[in-house]
Amino acid sequence: MPIRHQSFIKDGDKNENKLVSDFVVTSSSMGKMSFISKDGNYLTTEYPLKDQSTKKKFGLITALLKVENDRLTLYDCDLTIDAKPKKIHLIERLPASGEANEHYSATVSDGGTQRFVIETVNRYALWDEKLENKDVNVELSAFAFKIGVYDNIEDFNKQFDFFPIDTPNGQVAGFNSEFAMIQDDYGDAPFTLFLGKVIDIKDVKVKLTKYKVEFSIIDVDCFLGTLKVVAGKDVFDFSKIEKGKLLEISADIKADFGVDPTPEAIIKSQTKTHNKPQNTENVDNAVTRLADASYDVSSELASKMKKAIKKITRRKD
Repeated sequence: MPIRHQSFIKDGDKNENKLVSDFVVTSSSMGKMSFISKDGNYLTTEYPLKDQSTKKKFGLITALLKVENDRLTLYDCDLTIDAKPKKIHLIERLPASGEANEHYSATVSDGGTQRFVIETVNRYALWDEKLENKDVNVELSAFAFKIGVYDNIEDFNKQFDFFPIDTPNGQVAGFNSEFAMIQDDYGDAPFTLFLGKVIDIKDVKVKLTKYKVEFSIIDVDCFLGTLKVVAGKDVFDFSKIEKGKLLEISADIKADFGVDPTPEAIIKSQTKTHNKPQNTENVDNAVTRLADASYDVSSELASKMKKAIKKITRRKD
């Protein structure tokens, strides 16, 4: 799935398409090549997202490019928020998976029991063909499309008429604050519904080329530990969202696989974690194919991509 812009751009906004195009053009034409697939057919580019107020990096826009039939095709564009890497266990590749990205049911590796769904970003940074039943190191961030606000877990449970009941096995009181479950009732792609207590809220402003977009990053304490959730104040009612509140969140959880890539997949270091030497042979092959490819994209995007690739490869006409 491309950028989950519905989390921070209001549906029907007059600049909605232009803002999304801004993300796509910037990531594919201005981003630096980061990873290459094992077969040399896919490349990803990364462009750092910086807050206009603090000038500090807080995330990445990632574009996936594919060379096929002598054409360079833009396959996907995604956005992730920087987070502390976390090891998760991938259980099953889900039917919603495709060529651009994949969906997996997963649990936290260190004894986690709650199942959730992740959508891959930088999937081709790992050369493993099959990831089911494997532990992977990723950066997780969530993009909300539904948020409910409660004072605490007791307040949340009241809507279901759950009240503390003493039983021989202890006290039963309904859902706990680390509740999570997989859902699939909002279209074809499954998502995760979970509870989280607000730890912090940070507002960020991004201007890529022409248009500016603002949204909030909500740190919540949940079944994954601390998770960063993206939500826009033009999309959600923030009047009751504050530190200490309990949120019921339906969201896509993105998992960036670029944290711990296959060493041979690395093209150029983009972050401090990419500290291994690049795979020169694969990169040279890819550069040759890219330079000879025609561009199956809009003329404006094609022009920018062509200039960017020439700059990266230092080729001359």
